[in-house]
Amino acid sequence: FEMLNPAFNVKLGQQILSGLVVTGKFDGQTPSLACATTGGKIILHSPHDSEAQKQTENSSGQFSALKFLNLNRKITSLAAGSLGPPNGENSLMTSSKPRPDLIFVGTQSNLLAYDVERNADSFFVEVQDGVNAMVVGRMSPSGKPLILTGGNCSILGFDAKGIESFWTVTGDNVSSLALCDAEPGSQSSLLVGSDDFEIRVFKNEEVVNEITEADKVTFLDSIGAAKFAYGLANGTVGVYSNPKSRLWRVKTKHKVTALHSYDLDLDGIPEIFSGWSNGSFTVRRQENGEVIFKDTMNSPIAAILSADYRMDGKEEVMICTESGEIRAYLSTDVEFGAMYESGVGKDNASDQKMLNDLQTQKLELIAELKLLEKVQKVAKPAELTAGQLPGNTALSYTLEADVNAASVTLKVEVNTDVQIVNLIAVDLEGVVLVDREVIAISPRTQSKQAVLPIKPSKNAPCSLRIQTHVATRSLLTQLHVFETDVTLPRFAVFKQLSDASYNAPPAAKLVFMLKESIDKFIEWVNSAFLIPKPLRNENEQLHLQFVSVCDVGVIGKNGINSGFIASGQNLFIDVNKVRDGGSSASKVKIQCLSMELASDIVQDIVRFFKLTELESEADFPAELAQFEEVLKVVADCNANRLRLSADMADDSQRIKALVIRAEDSRLMGDMSSMRKAYTDLNILNSQLVAGYNVRASNHENLLATLKEVNQMIQRSANLRAGKAKARVVADCRAAVKVNNLSSLFRIIRMGYDSSMSGGPSSLSSSSSISASGD
Repeated sequence: FEMLNPAFNVKLGQQILSGLVVTGKFDGQTPSLACATTGGKIILHSPHDSEAQKQTENSSGQFSALKFLNLNRKITSLAAGSLGPPNGENSLMTSSKPRPDLIFVGTQSNLLAYDVERNADSFFVEVQDGVNAMVVGRMSPSGKPLILTGGNCSILGFDAKGIESFWTVTGDNVSSLALCDAEPGSQSSLLVGSDDFEIRVFKNEEVVNEITEADKVTFLDSIGAAKFAYGLANGTVGVYSNPKSRLWRVKTKHKVTALHSYDLDLDGIPEIFSGWSNGSFTVRRQENGEVIFKDTMNSPIAAILSADYRMDGKEEVMICTESGEIRAYLSTDVEFGAMYESGVGKDNASDQKMLNDLQTQKLELIAELKLLEKVQKVAKPAELTAGQLPGNTALSYTLEADVNAASVTLKVEVNTDVQIVNLIAVDLEGVVLVDREVIAISPRTQSKQAVLPIKPSKNAPCSLRIQTHVATRSLLTQLHVFETDVTLPRFAVFKQLSDASYNAPPAAKLVFMLKESIDKFIEWVNSAFLIPKPLRNENEQLHLQFVSVCDVGVIGKNGINSGFIASGQNLFIDVNKVRDGGSSASKVKIQCLSMELASDIVQDIVRFFKLTELESEADFPAELAQFEEVLKVVADCNANRLRLSADMADDSQRIKALVIRAEDSRLMGDMSSMRKAYTDLNILNSQLVAGYNVRASNHENLLATLKEVNQMIQRSANLRAGKAKARVVADCRAAVKVNNLSSLFRIIRMGYDSSMSGGPSSLSSSSSISASGD
């Protein structure tokens, strides 16, 4: 590693869990490293703590400055930072001494804030949804610092006293969190990555942007200047300059295990460090993803951090491995070039061999091209050489939702007397096709037409790269390639029906007012669905009927938590012009069985018309009935949890008594009583183990049902926009806390409960709608 300046190399001699490494000034002055290890322990490496060095230094000095914190719980997340003094403690800390950072330890059901300096818990709170990811910071410049935790479809924020100060819901289990100015000139936003392949941008409790990716979002890191880096479970890393503009992305066959930004060349622009499961780490330019350095460690990368760890005024970047090795590098003002251009940090032998093979293929293709050009020159103008296509050859592409094929079909047709040999579709974003990124077919009988069936995995817009291989009948081995991009609209799986008597509308419905004309609404329909014939505005009314041609999504527990849309599900959209407060508006009624589908439609309308506020009234009796059963399961699980905890406490007391009795019998030489006490102790221990298994099963069931509760709240919020959306989340949380189920159902249906928040200032559409037209 001649191109980087090595700072130090430390071997902890302990295994480190991937992603569970943080740095902080736990005494308020000197930096330390906290790492989670096996057995529910945390290692504290404090190189500037002279007392720790004296206590733990051995003959080699290799493992000096180490402390251990035993938690005896499975650690799921780790963070460090300061929340400021709790109320009433300002007098205890002088202004000249900085307040020490706390270590925040997340487990499957708890959050611990530990003060290393005082060797005491700052606070300990129960988090039923679990803690999968954490970040310390402020949701707004004027707000107080919080420890934000992401768990089972929920995000919570706690202040310095451990009091819950923030709560909202998201679409799936939270897998990563970061605070970032996601848009230029904006206040701090919360980036949330989740298991449903989404990156959501939160401003307080409201989602202001959503990005669909190709896999679970495992890492998020703020770069600054409205930019952030991300990593996916499928080995992809990339950078967004804002939620709507991706600068670059790359994908490898290895798993991303660490992601960090650090200004390596001192030019004021941080580079992107990424660690991988094979032990390698790479450094890329944030503008284009160009690799400027890479190296390999002896075990998988656990974390990449930066800090002034030597306290010499220079920040180092530290590469931590799962074997416990920490290698640090300093910034340098060397002008880095791309590895394949400058030769700095030369590629290994396998990369060089691959480059030579590509060069050979290039020479062969150039020779073949020259041969074809020579044949074309000697051919007569009126004749076509073997394998040559007519000059006017062109392809047409048609998308259609086909009920009989149970899929969205792409029909490709060529206009001359040639044959289609292969048809290939590539999902450029990797977000729609089920369990794959490429679909390819080779028609059994070559003809001028080919049909490619597509089954989208979710309701999301998608750009497909279509590659068609065409050949003449006389020379099928010489293929001509036609390539184009075809856009799949968000609700492509829904086929428009012309027969109004196809089926009766379902009882479930959503109604809202839209201050847009019906003609503008037709523009949205054309952008979101595959419409075979132009729609017409007849007498200021629009009646549309659709049916889904294939299944979308997966069935979740109780059938309500994943947005599954079954094949054959009907969708009705009715729009009528009405008078609203002296001006015209459109009354929109959506009828379908799925609240998830209705919320997707509403959010797409909000994006298309750039709405700032939207109130709605919803009634989904089937889903609400299922939701009521889910709430009963939550109540039963909580009751079982309390009962099992009480039983375990009683058994623990009995164990203490039996141990004392057995020891007394041993001291008195009463072997018979001692054996009886230990026999009873063994039986009681077996009961405790069985009780623990029951408790663990009950906890898993509770987490699953709480996930459904949080997702129902999110779906209800997504039926609205703006303040109405944020109000639904806050009011639902308040109703769940006090177990007011009647109020909870009113909020889901109406969007408010007058007894809690007062609802909107008026129920008329004129006061509850605020929109800016396209």
